[in-house]
Amino acid sequence: MSCWFVRGFREKGGLVLTGQDPTEQSESPDAALESDPLHIDFPRVGSQFMLCLRMRLSSFPADVIRWLFCPQNVAGSANAQAVCSGSLLADPFGLIHRFGFIQLCSELLLFFLMVNSVRGQDSIPLRAVLNESGDQVSVVREGQTEPLLVQNAMADFRPYVHPIQAPDGNGVLTEFSPQHHRHQTGLFWGFTRVNGRDFFHHPEGDYWRRISVAVLKPIAADSEDSVQWQTVYDLLDADGRPMMRETQIWTLRDIDGRYEIDLQWNGEAGVDVTIGQYDYGGLFLRMPWKPGREGHAVNGARQVDQRAEGQRSVWLDVGMRVDGRDDAAHIAIFDHPENPGFPQPWRVDGQLGVGPVRARLGDWRIGKGEATTIRHRIVVFTGELDDVALTDAWSEYTGQRMAWAQWRLAQEEGRRAEFLTPQKAVEGMTLQQGFQANVFASEPMMTQPMAFCWDDRGRLWIAENRDYESRGDGFSNDGRSRILILEDTDHDGVADKRSVFLEGIAFPAALAVGMGGLWVGAPPNLLFVPDRNGDDRADEEDIEVRLTGWGIRDRHETLNSFHWGPDGWLYGCQGYATPSRVGKPAGKGRLYRHNDDFPQKIEFADEPTDINGGVWRYHP
Repeated sequence: MSCWFVRGFREKGGLVLTGQDPTEQSESPDAALESDPLHIDFPRVGSQFMLCLRMRLSSFPADVIRWLFCPQNVAGSANAQAVCSGSLLADPFGLIHRFGFIQLCSELLLFFLMVNSVRGQDSIPLRAVLNESGDQVSVVREGQTEPLLVQNAMADFRPYVHPIQAPDGNGVLTEFSPQHHRHQTGLFWGFTRVNGRDFFHHPEGDYWRRISVAVLKPIAADSEDSVQWQTVYDLLDADGRPMMRETQIWTLRDIDGRYEIDLQWNGEAGVDVTIGQYDYGGLFLRMPWKPGREGHAVNGARQVDQRAEGQRSVWLDVGMRVDGRDDAAHIAIFDHPENPGFPQPWRVDGQLGVGPVRARLGDWRIGKGEATTIRHRIVVFTGELDDVALTDAWSEYTGQRMAWAQWRLAQEEGRRAEFLTPQKAVEGMTLQQGFQANVFASEPMMTQPMAFCWDDRGRLWIAENRDYESRGDGFSNDGRSRILILEDTDHDGVADKRSVFLEGIAFPAALAVGMGGLWVGAPPNLLFVPDRNGDDRADEEDIEVRLTGWGIRDRHETLNSFHWGPDGWLYGCQGYATPSRVGKPAGKGRLYRHNDDFPQKIEFADEPTDINGGVWRYHP
């Protein structure tokens, strides 16, 4: 068994077939052509490839191959008549006799399948090419001359990516050493304090020493594929000795009008290294900002420009009008959950230079011989910013939901936050001119409030829900939940009287005063608690279950926020992720008190209504 060596050369406009084993092929393209091989004029067969046709050369000679590629494929070429001349066309039965019918059909089918697979290959969409001097990697689409981006990796200068083209080729999205920040170019990495040495403001050679630059994956065959390259540099101390070796691995995919660039940064400490606390440093992006140019930085919490400065977020996008475009060009940077300090604070300067900053949270250390890896994804696109789509893209990158990241951040900030006294909380408020705030009521006058409302006498009604334990636990275990009325009798703005209206109803979560009593949301029920004599004590024997069926799967999402509408209906909310089937109870319904289990099945008087997130209303 042998192979045909097939190699296509774009500059020759076709491909060359020779009857040699690929390992023995040594002729140049021109020499191969001069030695009179078969020349087949295929349209666009690709730049270079090899194909082994599994055929028995002893029983399938070149004249058969010539017969296979007869006049249509080579018509018009100088060799057409020579290639297609011979007795095989005139004597096809001789061909069958020599091979046998079944063997011939199988061999011809295999041959045409393999050749069609070659002919069907499109041009390679992306190439990553290292230049002859070894200091630039260019990523180029097949058939184009302008690179999508260029990785610059000089021997004595900090590596940086510039220019980055818009995905449609209209406009450059990065800037080279602008007047307002001469030390910055495009997309780069530089810490501001590494053992006290400033690698952010100093891109020059006595800080950086290149070790290597290489293309790891030069070809992306389609939009699912990628190209990849790597730079390796030593970060030098004041005496020129390496402190840390930095490796950057970049992976680029060209997808549906945008491209995604994954960066894996690795820092291996040659000595004990401290990355000092600072407001900026790490991955940084410099886009072509100019005074008056339309542009904004927006983070995952929808904070814009300077409101995003110093804030922690899972992603941040910079969009601006650049030369050559009528719409905005964008570069978004994603943080990764495995990064130290995730979600990291972000630097957003006055010229829309941006980057995540782990060091903003304080000093961090890498011990000698240890390594740290940081990952980011950069998304380049044009048009309007769709923050929901960008959040979905972040979730696809990380495998996590944005809500989880924000919740984790809120928990961390809550643990670090100062516990404010009521008076300190008031002093920290920002009020509109002409308004003032004071503490009306605080612990120990009331505890664990979950809901409140005001009545027409200016009194504050509070639901003390002591049965609440956590988002997923608690219904009636405590047994001390109650409804309070707080009153300011001397009109000095501070409550000085407390009355207990009702005790013992499990899990009170919403309140509204009206129609001669109190409306209480206590899942699964909507209760009407009358006070017919107005003595501020519930007529407990006459409590009515008006509706039932509210769920409690998520204690934060059950029925809540009661308000009277101008139409006389009672309006309320029902959160998402707590499915409920709400309707009138069969008979009088049931009240739930201390140590009662939440019902698994409820009997209704008629067909209930499904609700899982929304606003409902009820007419008394």
